[in-house]
Amino acid sequence: MSRDASASFSGTTREEIRRLERVACASWPALEAIALDGWLLGLSGAYTRRANCVSPCAAPAVPAVPALPLAARVAEVEAQYASRGASAVFKMTAAAEPDELDAFLQAWGYGRHSETVVIVLPDLAELPESRPKRPGDGGGHFKYSAARPSHAWLDASCVFSRVPAELRSDYEAILERLRATQLGCAYGSWTVDGVIQSVALAVRCEGITSFHQVATNPAARGRRYADRVLRGLLASASEQGAASAMLSVEAENTSARRLYDRLGFREIYRDWYRER
Repeated sequence: MSRDASASFSGTTREEIRRLERVACASWPALEAIALDGWLLGLSGAYTRRANCVSPCAAPAVPAVPALPLAARVAEVEAQYASRGASAVFKMTAAAEPDELDAFLQAWGYGRHSETVVIVLPDLAELPESRPKRPGDGGGHFKYSAARPSHAWLDASCVFSRVPAELRSDYEAILERLRATQLGCAYGSWTVDGVIQSVALAVRCEGITSFHQVATNPAARGRRYADRVLRGLLASASEQGAASAMLSVEAENTSARRLYDRLGFREIYRDWYRER
């Protein structure tokens, strides 16, 4: 299958960041989305801040002249979230609109939290070779489903990602909403002796494969199981015509960043949250 040529990367530009933010929002969709003057408000129950925040640069189009002044827009955002019993959270990037938004939110009383690195593997055809196995890496095999996650995959994902029992229904609702979008989804896992040890979700959007919910059994870390899951999903994505891949990782998560570095991912930009 031919690759999507539109998925190339020339460098960090506002339009490139906007595009990746659109992919991030589409591949981890909010249960409810509201467009407001070029901002996209996501509301999704209580699980995952990524689907419960304002993205100031992910809306399909940014108006040349916003209908509301900035203070009125922020007030409207706060009212929308408050009406649902939630607090407004803004996901910020260097491409947020307007330019003064970050400083405005800081002055409005919104603190800065949770810096995240957005990384990209620009060309799936250039995936580095897997490292030789080390003693203790163990065996196992890769499993893949493009239909929907199995009960075993869901159970493992919830345990490895520490999803509280009371929030599992919110998590499953987001996965069901994603399935309804009809984007290309793949649920990968690495299984040893019939037991899942590592999982990841890959979603293809605009020629880019976006990874989410990458998690490994804490008792099996250091055995390169996540490496094998991601390689399996990247190979499948390449066969389906995807040209590149992306994911977000917490800036302080050095062990995960080492894994992604080995796979050839490189930093494109960073995002952070503004929250009162």
